[in-house]
Amino acid sequence: MEIKNVCDSPEAGFPENKIVLLNGNVLDCFPKSCPPEKIVSNKMKLDTTGVYLSFGKKRPVSKSVEDPDVESNRDFFLRHAFFFLNHAYIIMQDSRMFLAPVDINSGLAYVGNNGFKAPTLGVYLEWWLGADCNVMHDEKGREALTYYIAGSPLSGRNSCGCVYADGSTKQIVHYPFRSVWSSFVAVNSRYNEAKQIYESYTLQEVYEKLQNHEASELSTLKATLVMRNYRIVNLEKQVAELEERIAKKEQKIHDLYIQYNLAELTRLRDEYQLRKILHEQEMEPLRAERQEKKRLLQAGMLSTWDYQQFLRSIRERNQAFEDYKMDLVNQIVKGGAMNFSSAKEWLENREPQEKA
Repeated sequence: MEIKNVCDSPEAGFPENKIVLLNGNVLDCFPKSCPPEKIVSNKMKLDTTGVYLSFGKKRPVSKSVEDPDVESNRDFFLRHAFFFLNHAYIIMQDSRMFLAPVDINSGLAYVGNNGFKAPTLGVYLEWWLGADCNVMHDEKGREALTYYIAGSPLSGRNSCGCVYADGSTKQIVHYPFRSVWSSFVAVNSRYNEAKQIYESYTLQEVYEKLQNHEASELSTLKATLVMRNYRIVNLEKQVAELEERIAKKEQKIHDLYIQYNLAELTRLRDEYQLRKILHEQEMEPLRAERQEKKRLLQAGMLSTWDYQQFLRSIRERNQAFEDYKMDLVNQIVKGGAMNFSSAKEWLENREPQEKA
């Protein structure tokens, strides 16, 4: 399930009284008896309230005291976040469960909560399971669901929030940050109109219905397999992200090693290049002589034993040069910042290729 950034695109258009999920599921929706007269936009734009963006000596507008109901909804969501995740297969088959409001007020510097307004249970589930970034683990690799996003879209500095299976929360910093906030906005914007015109359950109602859900054994097994597959995919993303970080750090160490040992590395390379030229000069007449001895062997004018002895002398010379080369490679590798392949490339007078 791939999430595309739709921050600058029109909100997704769906068939009448339906929504289409990112996994292709088409859910029947139930229009509200009193729909809003006007759909409130959730497109990303500069903040105009003064809370997140102000100029000159203008003071930011103070934030209002949080509504107890909002706090209660948020706390309930955090306490049961992993329960909802484990029942994602069922939730993503019911529009009223999918559209259950979640009172988490994320936002960015300069734009405020534009793009982040009115997230739903389904939005979080699709984001956790489909984002092309790791939002299901903390920095130490433990399962932790990012639920709150805050930071700067320009500098990338951020202070987000994650929740663990026991309901405890912690601050988490994401790097890179853009993929985190942009992927969330992409999912949240997709259902902006649907959230305003269709009925939804409360989180408590979703929880109670899931508790009382009498799923067949096959459905339960399928839901378990789906979640296991999602977790495997997420772990693969995490491994790829760690490998990329390691590769970048190794490249940085590699570059610094060359920078601070350039004189010695250049000396070894120059020494090798000179020995290589001398070796080639030594081997060139021997190659011609080998062709002549091969002709004599085929003509019966040279014994097989004499021919093999001659070939053996050539192999010994080549092996001696290779041993010398490997000694130099080992000297370079002992520095700990180059592998054998990079050290060989250096000696051959070629810069080691940069890692992707």
